Formats: sequence, structure tokens, C-alpha cells
Amino acid sequence: MQTEFLIVGQGICGTFLSWYLQQAGRSFLMIDAIRPSSASRVAAGIINPVTGRRIVKTWMIDELMPFALEAYHRLGQELYISAIAEKNIIDFFPSLQMKMAFENRYAEDAQFISLPADQNAWQEIFRYEWGLGKIEPCYLVNLPDILPAWRKVLLSQQQLLEEVHGRLGQQRLGRQLFGRQEHEDHPEQRHRGRDRHVHRLVECPAIASLDHHRRPVFEQQASRDAAERQQKHRDEEEFFPTDGLKAITDATERALEDRRRSTRPRHDVGAEAR
Repeated sequence: MQTEFLIVGQGICGTFLSWYLQQAGRSFLMIDAIRPSSASRVAAGIINPVTGRRIVKTWMIDELMPFALEAYHRLGQELYISAIAEKNIIDFFPSLQMKMAFENRYAEDAQFISLPADQNAWQEIFRYEWGLGKIEPCYLVNLPDILPAWRKVLLSQQQLLEEVHGRLGQQRLGRQLFGRQEHEDHPEQRHRGRDRHVHRLVECPAIASLDHHRRPVFEQQASRDAAERQQKHRDEEEFFPTDGLKAITDATERALEDRRRSTRPRHDVGAEAR
């Protein structure tokens, strides 16, 4: 089997990447394990055009928002789900400072924000003292439906390998990917096995990518990282000999102890002498 792209992680990045590759007619294989606490599964999915305490425009929002809206609508149509919906934000000012920041931003540039005429419209539901502002348009991405729906498509097309843990699971995954148990090639190089050829590796698992012990394709990189750490430790020892560091540490501890004794109340010092 020829596989041009090996994608690690089916979060929202891996989902869109594989979707675009499929549209382009490129071959790919996805590796992913369902982790309820992964970034894409716990993300709020909010697209907000302003950000920060100064209510500044989100980076490239004028270009990215229309693109995201179209992309999510198209993906939702293909998956027969509602992938995105407009959900504007009511900003209850928590302090006078935040109220002034919003008003100043509104005076400079009213794009995406407004000050509703009826500032007490929500008083029956929420308790707020400093008024409110409105941010629009904002969008809510339906990640809880998008990820499992696309996963179902990948499984039906045999384009997803569900990652397994443990040594035996890693060996089985290695045989599925490369046709052998040991992986001696660099992950970024072309991987050859008895039945699969992987030309490119794309990593999309966010923070989980740091978990090398659960991802056999990163074992060699983890070994290199460990070697670099050991070399850095040796370099530090050459620059700061261990004996010298110990002497500095001991001297610092003695100085701190002398300071603590000198600042104790008089009765403690007397009791210590007795």
C-alpha cells in the first residue's frame, strides 16, 4: 500500500488536513487514539473577533473569519451536521477599568463591538454593576459532532489506525505502519515496509505529541533528545564543576541560616542559649 502522508492526531487540525488531502486526491493514513481530555475535545470552539483587556482585533480576523465560516459550512454539509453557528457574545464589564477600555475601543473603531442602548436588559438574569457591551459576529464550532463524524468516515474508508498502548500494542502498530517491529528510519524521512510506503509525516496532536513513550514513531527522536540533554548536563558540569556548585550551595544555605537566626525574637535566642 502506498501512503503519501502519515498524520498523527485527529484533532481539529488533523481533521481539516485529512479532509483537504482527500479533496485533493492525495493518499493519507491517520493515527489517533480517543483521549477525552485532548485539546480539540475540551476546547470551547469559540471564534471571537476581538481579544485581550484592550479589546483589540484578533490577528488576521478579517481574512480568517470568512474562510473559517465557509470551511466549516462545507465540512458540515459533507458530514450532514451543523458544524458552526453564530453565537454573539454579551460582555458584562467586571470593573470600571474594563468598561472604560471597551468604550475607548468603541470610540476608536466600532467594528465587531457595540454598546446596547438598554444596559439593564439582562438584570433579571445576571447581576452586573458596570454595564455591558456586545461582540458580533462570533461563532461557535460544533467540535463534539465534527470530530466523531469525521472519524467515522475515516474508519469506513480504512484511513484511520486507532493507536494502542503498551509494548505489544506498539509492535503491532509498527508492523501495520512499516511492515516490521523496529523503526530505524528518521520520522521525517521516507518510511519503507513490506506493505506500506510512507513519504511524509505530519504531526497534529498538540501537547500529546510530547508523550514519546506512547508514540513509537517518535522513539528515535526521543533518544536524540535524551542524548542532547545528557550533553548539555556534561557541558554545564565542565563550566560549573560539581564541587564548585556544592560549595556555592552550602555557603548559600549557611548564609540563609545565619540570617534566620539573627532575625529571631530575643526570647528565642535566650532559650536557645539556655
